[in-house]
Amino acid sequence: MAAVSIVATACGGGDGETGATGPSGTGGGGGSTPPGTLPAGVTRSGNVFTIDLSVNNELSSAGLFVLSGGAVPALVVRAAADTYRAFDARCPHAGTSNQWEFGNGVLQCNNHGSRFAASSGALNAGPATTGLRALVVTRAGSTLTVSTG
Repeated sequence: MAAVSIVATACGGGDGETGATGPSGTGGGGGSTPPGTLPAGVTRSGNVFTIDLSVNNELSSAGLFVLSGGAVPALVVRAAADTYRAFDARCPHAGTSNQWEFGNGVLQCNNHGSRFAASSGALNAGPATTGLRALVVTRAGSTLTVSTG
């Protein structure tokens, strides 16, 4: 099994609660999971989240998944068929927590409208002046691991 290292960055502030919101998918905001719980197929150990893609199909197509409760909140994106990226979910513009949208390969922070490339976290449009901070993502078979620490 091959492991692929993925860098991730995100906008938003953490609230210290463990949980996840479902994918926003193309152009939408996802549902949410109550604090202290994780969706089916997602486990957390310290600052590491493990997503069993065979159980949790929320990233079975291009989409966005938000995880909280680690060292930083994380955006996990399926940017292409076999390409997963993860980013710190705090916007580099203001560092605030916010809602994210994903569509056409672009992540948009809905706090002030900054736009980032989902494939790299690179800044597409401000007011942010830098891209998203990448997190480490590895994939081994149907298991995706995201380190937020």
